Amino acid sequence: VRESPKTLLLKDISIANMVMLTPSNSWAALLSKLPGCQPKLISYRGKGLGSVLLSCLIEHARVNGVRYLYGKVMRQDLENMPKLLQWYQKHGFEIKQPTLEDDSDITAWVHLYI
Repeated sequence: VRESPKTLLLKDISIANMVMLTPSNSWAALLSKLPGCQPKLISYRGKGLGSVLLSCLIEHARVNGVRYLYGKVMRQDLENMPKLLQWYQKHGFEIKQPTLEDDSDITAWVHLYI
């Protein structure tokens, strides 16, 4: 979310844990009903997609004159992805603790000066 010409607020970057591919035609749909032919769950996590998305966002911000990216990490985010703060640090973000005025579900703020 562009807050000002030089500031972007990060919202959720989400990669699906598990996705089930659905048959693309009626023949495949019929086959998928047979024992042993059910579609398999595919996980897209841990394949670097989030890192690519974040890198593209940082480059887009840099090219468009944005100098500051920030976002909040919620309690639920850390429950789902315990290494999230380290992931942001790996991408150059600084981690800041929430203040007393912040929502109690915010566990940290992430900041990146470009």
